[in-house]
Amino acid sequence: MAKAGPRISVYGRDKVYRDLVRGAARWMAADLMGPRLCDTLTIKVKLERDLFKEEGILGDCEWIGENKRPREFVIRLYAGPNRKRSLKTLAHELIHVKQFAKSEMYDHVQNIDLVTWKGQRVDSNQVSYEDQPWEKEAYEMEIPLLNKWALYRDWE
Repeated sequence: MAKAGPRISVYGRDKVYRDLVRGAARWMAADLMGPRLCDTLTIKVKLERDLFKEEGILGDCEWIGENKRPREFVIRLYAGPNRKRSLKTLAHELIHVKQFAKSEMYDHVQNIDLVTWKGQRVDSNQVSYEDQPWEKEAYEMEIPLLNKWALYRDWE
C-alpha cells in the first residue's frame, strides 16, 4: 500500500489556518519532489504570530538529523493575517526542503557558514543573502509554485 505523501504536522494559529497550510504543504512538496521522495519526509510547520516582529523574518527551514539528504524538517512561518504571504513563504521554505532532501544543498556541521550547493562549496559569509544560489532558486520558484497550487486548488 502506497503512503499518502509526506508526514506533515502543523502547529499554531487556528484549525482553518492549519488545514490550509497542511494541504498546501502536502501538494507543494509532492509537486517539487514527487511521491517517492515525499513518502520518506516528515515536515513540522510552526505557525508563529510574532516571528517577524521578534526575529525580522517571514520563515525559515531547518533540517533535523543527518545533514546530507535529511528526511526530517522544521519550517517556521510568520502567520500573520495575510495568508497569501504565509503561503508564499511556505512555498519558499519547501523549496529549501527539496534542496536539502535531493542533496542539491547541504550544510557543513564543522563550519556553519559553509554550504555545498550543487557540488560547489559556498561560504555564506562571503555571499550576500540575495546572491546565495539556493536563495535565488527559492525566490525564482516560490511564486510559480504558489500559483500552480492555487490553480490546482480552484480545480478541486
